[in-house]
Amino acid sequence: MRKRWIDVERGDRLRLKGELWIVTDTGSGTVTMRHRSLGERTGTPDPNGEVELVAELTPEAKKGATPSVEPVKRTPEELARYEDALKAASAPKSDPDLEALRDYATRQGVHTTKTKGATREELRALISAKHAERVGADNGVPLRKVEEVTLRLVLGATHIADLEEGSSRPQCPIVDAMDAQTFRNHLHFFHDVYPAASVNLEDLEDLHTDHHGDELEKVAHDHTVPF
Repeated sequence: MRKRWIDVERGDRLRLKGELWIVTDTGSGTVTMRHRSLGERTGTPDPNGEVELVAELTPEAKKGATPSVEPVKRTPEELARYEDALKAASAPKSDPDLEALRDYATRQGVHTTKTKGATREELRALISAKHAERVGADNGVPLRKVEEVTLRLVLGATHIADLEEGSSRPQCPIVDAMDAQTFRNHLHFFHDVYPAASVNLEDLEDLHTDHHGDELEKVAHDHTVPF
């Protein structure tokens, strides 16, 4: 008989990798099990994954009685293999995109202690903060100036306007006329990326086009942010 992990109850006897485990507690997505030789382990298996249910215990057993489980003698090597197998079975499925973002954050200079366990939103915020530090250093302005510009953009105080001939609104250089540093500033504030100083202007233009998408390649908007 098989059962979903989400339906597993305290007192259930489960067979994992040929070994018999007794469920001692469940809650908040975690399952705690006890093995006669391996001891107690807690994991967070896939709620919809299935596991083999050996036999239904009596109500008395589920209330706290410990079913008899014959001890099995194992070598240290066998015990280690069983522990590894249990960890693999109960470990949550990895998210490749999240792991890639975490690796990128580390490469951008975010400390690994901050990236561990961080969500996508938290990782993006950490990356953006690191980029802001570099923007300030590369432009010779304090970090608070970069933060002020970000705040003005969030509040809508800085116009992101079409470039119109004769417009009374503040104008700015077109993409083809921008210097590399201005381009990199634009990519930070409007596209959430900040390439290294070694990236040439042509590659910056390609990156900018990629972020707009082919159908938006020629969209005109403000391409400079004064400090």
